[in-house]
Amino acid sequence: MVADVRVAKLRMPELSVGIVQDGAPQMWNLLRSVLDAESSMDSYHEAINRYHVNERLGKVLKATEVNPQLRTERLREWNIGFDKDDTTIEHIEAYIQEMRRFHEGSDLEVLLENLTFIADNGDRIRYASLVAAGLPVGRGATEGGVQVRRVRPRGTRWAAVAQRGRIGRAHPTRHS
Repeated sequence: MVADVRVAKLRMPELSVGIVQDGAPQMWNLLRSVLDAESSMDSYHEAINRYHVNERLGKVLKATEVNPQLRTERLREWNIGFDKDDTTIEHIEAYIQEMRRFHEGSDLEVLLENLTFIADNGDRIRYASLVAAGLPVGRGATEGGVQVRRVRPRGTRWAAVAQRGRIGRAHPTRHS
């Protein structure tokens, strides 16, 4: 992956680079260490995959709103906000903070878990800036590229690809 980015940056130095993935800290740490060590990489954008954020927000809304239609509408409003304003995540965080006062048990646990997620990842949930930079906010482009290039055949783990070293060598192991 880094070799591909290096070549692309050499051809187009003004190219914006973005990382879109879930919130797993070990993956962020791995990618940051590699990209920070790359001399052709002066800066890059980071984003949590929008699908994962919406999954979490769906759980928050299920815990705070009994009416499915109102849940759907609020999630739609939040997604429109994500496209227009980088502070949308802060408004969502304030909403969750407010809802904490009215919930207990498993619903409160869901709210607290997602407040922690936002505290840890809020800076990567600023989609308006990514869109303005011409970058994707979901992993579709990455997954599509993987399928086309066969870097990671469907059903394999990235760790297996990394273990084999250079792209094109032995086939990665499949997982069930």
